[in-house]
Amino acid sequence: MHEVHTRALGARRGRWPVVWGALLGEQAMWLVCLSRQASARSVRVQAFEQAQADAVTASPPPWWAAHMQRMAQPRPWHRLRWPLFARGPLALAWPQARCRQGVLSWPGDGQDPALLAEVHLEAASALGLPPAEVGFDFQPQKSASDACTVAWAAAARAPLRAGQQHLRAAGWQVPHIEPEALAAQRAAECLLGEPVLPWAVPVRDWQFATRPQRHLPDAAWRALQDSPHWGALAACGAALAVLA
Repeated sequence: MHEVHTRALGARRGRWPVVWGALLGEQAMWLVCLSRQASARSVRVQAFEQAQADAVTASPPPWWAAHMQRMAQPRPWHRLRWPLFARGPLALAWPQARCRQGVLSWPGDGQDPALLAEVHLEAASALGLPPAEVGFDFQPQKSASDACTVAWAAAARAPLRAGQQHLRAAGWQVPHIEPEALAAQRAAECLLGEPVLPWAVPVRDWQFATRPQRHLPDAAWRALQDSPHWGALAACGAALAVLA
């Protein structure tokens, strides 16, 4: 989604040759590194890390902080030029249970400042939080009429900021955060090969186009949600949002 003034669930795109993606949950984490191919028309997985929490604690830092700090450390033996490979940027798929998403119709221009306020209020209502405690992003799409359709995503601001702070302390840039389901859908639509059975190929062998290759029918989407590599798909999709 496009960046908005809140900068909470927004993306800053660049021409980075390497981007990391992660889904950091309460009990498990998935971390991938995607790199552009020479043709610049596809990207592939260069590294994949998965870990489980030994014990869940509510106290900071989160259990995954040590893993992320270790992954940010220089490894001169790696075939990619460090520290570019190690230090980011890192795009996050935010756990879906912590997000709210929606679509609204807007009768005016997608650049209207009033739209920002309207989305902010709707996101706050969906989360049951005061507007000041909500981070959100939105993307207007112009219709044939003068109206536009606006897709939005939101999450509580405090956990977003806390997660970013822990990652920055470990040495990572975090230019992009989006809901887990959006990230996984992007990865599934861009995956080169059979999207319904991504686990038939090891994660480290996955390759992606930078633009969607297919539309997933409902049955395929449900199968992906139940697949053992859902977390890896979400991590890859977050990174693709920055690489595309």
